[in-house]
Amino acid sequence: MMASAARGVVLWAAPVDRPELRDLLDERERHRYGGYREPADRARLVTGRALLRMTAGHLLSRPAAAVRVELDCRHCGREHGKPYVPGLAASFSVSHSADRVALLVCVAGEVGLDVQELRRVRHESLADRVLSGPEALRFATVPPRARRAAFGRYWCRKEALLKASGHGLALPMSSVTVSAHDAPARLLDWTRRPDNRPVALADLVGAGPGYAAAAAVIGADRVRVTEHQLSGALDPDGSRLILATLRELHAGAEDDRVCT
Repeated sequence: MMASAARGVVLWAAPVDRPELRDLLDERERHRYGGYREPADRARLVTGRALLRMTAGHLLSRPAAAVRVELDCRHCGREHGKPYVPGLAASFSVSHSADRVALLVCVAGEVGLDVQELRRVRHESLADRVLSGPEALRFATVPPRARRAAFGRYWCRKEALLKASGHGLALPMSSVTVSAHDAPARLLDWTRRPDNRPVALADLVGAGPGYAAAAAVIGADRVRVTEHQLSGALDPDGSRLILATLRELHAGAEDDRVCT
């Protein structure tokens, strides 16, 4: 099966909760919003959905408020799958942790994105369940002070891949083996692999110090990722930076990082 390089864009934003952004939520999302007790959780939900609808709106040439987002799982049909926009060929993934919210958009393949604040990573209690045998052997050689960051990188690569597959954490993380934390991101083995399509992984840096993040694409053997910070206020009528990055997504950029 021949596979081409995928090109993706990651948009990073700080979580915000403003009325004009809340107005973009659909009924199901408003119900979820109302179920959150912590303001930070509400802001992350609002920002993630705003990023998704604003970006899809640009691609569809329609207002963000008119974009319909579905969550139907392609494996069981329940509403807990990856977000997708009917009628749009692009694939999306949203992730957030602490004060980082990110959207990955790609015009080829199935994508997954994960970001984790490192201080919340519980590597001591989770390593046995998350790491495969070869990864555990490598992880044991990591100096103690570097283990939290190393484990965060393993976790993000794996969760991004499982998100891209549509299975999420229904599949055990330990069934996936990726390259060493200090080597370029690459899938080495997947014992319960759903299909034989190629997989590309990329470590991301846009979250900044204290975070780990990764992107995955199923259906491509290489992925080119550019990352952009949305430093200004999100505008539901359209962000010029989002529009510019989507043009870049189609046209390509010379400074893309290629990960194989």
